[in-house]
Amino acid sequence: MDTLLYELKKLGLREKEVRMYLAGLELGLTSIRELAERAGVTRPTAYQIISALKKRGLFVETKEAKRSGFAAQPPETILGILRTEERALAEREREFLRIIGLLESRYALNQNGGARRYHGEEAMKALKERVVTAPAKTVSIIASNHSKERRRWLKELRSRMGSIVVRELSYHPPVKKSEQNGIRYEWKENPIKKNLSELWIMPDRVIVIAEKREEGYLLENPVLISLVAAFFEALWHRSRLK
Repeated sequence: MDTLLYELKKLGLREKEVRMYLAGLELGLTSIRELAERAGVTRPTAYQIISALKKRGLFVETKEAKRSGFAAQPPETILGILRTEERALAEREREFLRIIGLLESRYALNQNGGARRYHGEEAMKALKERVVTAPAKTVSIIASNHSKERRRWLKELRSRMGSIVVRELSYHPPVKKSEQNGIRYEWKENPIKKNLSELWIMPDRVIVIAEKREEGYLLENPVLISLVAAFFEALWHRSRLK
């Protein structure tokens, strides 16, 4: 059971969702009460979990005169779901890389748009200020490694906000993953083999920092922010939890 929990959680399922799905496989067509008892959750929680698993195609509900209830879909269904999610992720990645490519070739939106380029030492200091003064309690980051400079930026942001949550996709975990001095880290391994830039994703802005940190971009266009945020969530969902 523990091994199955661990392996299925890699697919992006929460522990209670895994327990509910395994209970469904064991019980076949059954009631929400029996599922809740077997999975060790309350009935209201079971309804919420079943609703989420139905959306992912892992459960179906049948309503018939003689027999009704919920049934877990066979394990091979998971393969189809993974393939669908991988296609969606690949499409998001292509669109994301297209936009980054445009930015890196010095594409600029009009003055009422939402992208600004920063180049040079002084300009990068100004870009840093846009990071550490952002009204953000949660920051999502895509990067290669957890740099000392990034930790300094996060500490400055935390000193303003009181406490922050950092969700980071990188190749190596931060030195301190647990909550330290008001910064709580959630880390997963970055699945992108070659990360082009470092990204900071906040509710009202996205910061793109080139690999050598000599150039960066500030995105404030809501459409671009939404796209980058969706791309991060797709990567986060498919990455391994640490």
